[in-house]
Amino acid sequence: MRSNEAVGDAVSDELTAMLARLGELAQAPTDPTGDGERDGDGGAALIDRVAVLEQMRAALAVAQHTAMVAFGRAQVEAQAQLVAAGQLDPEKLGKGIADQIALAAHVSPWQGSRRLTIASTLATDLPETRRLLTAGRISERLAETVVAQTSHLDAAARRAVDKELGDARLGELAFRRAEATVKKTAYETDPAGYTQRGRTARKDRRVTVRPAPDTMSVLSALLPVEQGVAYLAALRTHADGLIATGDTGGRSRDQVMADTLVERVTGQARARGRGCRGRDRAADRRAARPRQPRHRRAGRARAATRRDRARPAARHRREKVVAAVVRPPRPRRPARR
Repeated sequence: MRSNEAVGDAVSDELTAMLARLGELAQAPTDPTGDGERDGDGGAALIDRVAVLEQMRAALAVAQHTAMVAFGRAQVEAQAQLVAAGQLDPEKLGKGIADQIALAAHVSPWQGSRRLTIASTLATDLPETRRLLTAGRISERLAETVVAQTSHLDAAARRAVDKELGDARLGELAFRRAEATVKKTAYETDPAGYTQRGRTARKDRRVTVRPAPDTMSVLSALLPVEQGVAYLAALRTHADGLIATGDTGGRSRDQVMADTLVERVTGQARARGRGCRGRDRAADRRAARPRQPRHRRAGRARAATRRDRARPAARHRREKVVAAVVRPPRPRRPARR
């Protein structure tokens, strides 16, 4: 049986009917004149529908969390019975649960483990945040932020922060302000733990790359905040300098920043991709040549060789060639008999 098929219980049948109804709403016409309910209201009914669907999205996340936590507990109980019967290694107790959740949700095993952790944390340590999410007053993204920002706290401290956040009316704030409120509350609860958490996070700095459409890639760097800000500021300053002097080669500001990043990391003189309009191929060839010593690049003239005298050089090279001193040919010695 596939993961998206109903299992056969009453709840799954009800959810399947709701899914079918949502599918009908998704196929509704988008023409303002195609639905009689929309005539004359200026779209007020539609914006109300958007708000209700957003609340349903949050409530649906909590319902999925509940199912994941219940599934995890059922799996642990079943595995515990196998351990008691000697049919399962005790070290394997609890393993494989996140993998099954990931398979059902069509996500990676890492995402499945992350979702299970968030669901368990909301159910046990953050009941107020879970209540706000169930009512659709906060988004799933903000609930995940609360879980992440309080990960350094113990259960009692988490509940205290959760109660304080419930009184802060997070649902009435924009996401950025609500996120700042969560961070401030978590820091004030345990400043030392929050600071130590930041020091530990610096060990996770890394550079990753993932594919993007049209033969492109996305290069990401997880850095401490001061290094990330300095890195971006340096690229912007360099790009603004080239734009001010007009030495961009027809590139935009973002393209200059991307090329500068590759040039400084790889040492390439020109980091423009193939097929880029306005590519300076002569500069690419000059950059590929081996660099000459300093005294030769200063314009030091060289003496003309026999080949230069026998065949005239090109016009642009004649001015740089210094004629050698012509000496009379030496007499040939008679051959010995």
